Amino acid sequence: MNDKNADINEGIIAGNVSADVLAVGSEAKAEKNVTIVNRSQVENAFNKINREHDEETAKAILQVEEAVNRSGNLEAVENFDAFNEELGKPEPKKSLLKTLWSGLLEALPAIKELPSVVDNITKLFG
Repeated sequence: MNDKNADINEGIIAGNVSADVLAVGSEAKAEKNVTIVNRSQVENAFNKINREHDEETAKAILQVEEAVNRSGNLEAVENFDAFNEELGKPEPKKSLLKTLWSGLLEALPAIKELPSVVDNITKLFG
C-alpha cells in the first residue's frame, strides 16, 4: 500500500467501528441493531475509483460512507452497499449505479448538501 492511500485506508478502518459497535465479519452492527456499511465493499470501491478515476472521487465515497453510517438509516445502508458492490465489479452497469444512487439520495437527502461529493459520484455513471 502506498503512503497516499495509507492514511485514507486507516481512516476507513478506524472510522467505522466505535466502542459501541460489534464487528461481525466484514459487516458491523451497532448495539441498537443498526447495520453499518460493509467496510470491505467500500474499500474495494475506493481502491478501484482511486485507480481508475481520481482521488477526489474516491474520497467522496468515504464521505458518503460516513454520512450513511452516521444516519443509521437502513435503507441508505442497503442502497450504498449495493452501489459499492456494483461499483466493485469489473464492468459496473451505469444504469444500475444511477438507480442505486437515486435510491440513496431519496433515503438520505442530507447527502445532497454535499454538492462536491454528489458531483464526483455522479461522474461514475453520468
